[in-house]
Amino acid sequence: GRRASVALAVTSNAADGRPLTLYFEDHDTATNAWTGSLCRYVDQLAFIMVPAKSVGSAVEREERTRAVRECKASLSALCADDA
Repeated sequence: GRRASVALAVTSNAADGRPLTLYFEDHDTATNAWTGSLCRYVDQLAFIMVPAKSVGSAVEREERTRAVRECKASLSALCADDA
């Protein structure tokens, strides 16, 4: 495929305000993705894709791992409902 030429940086509350950058082939693809369903999923995507700020304790890492798994399952269900 062609190289990504459009970057969409989204700030999300789920990622503590840190940006999530998504790359698209062109402006039309980015616009279609965002106006389609991406805007509804961005908080979950950010939570999954943006790394945690700090390593934390073993218990905190376990909790983060559990939360990410739950978020992935929720995102999967949302996508399946849209399909």
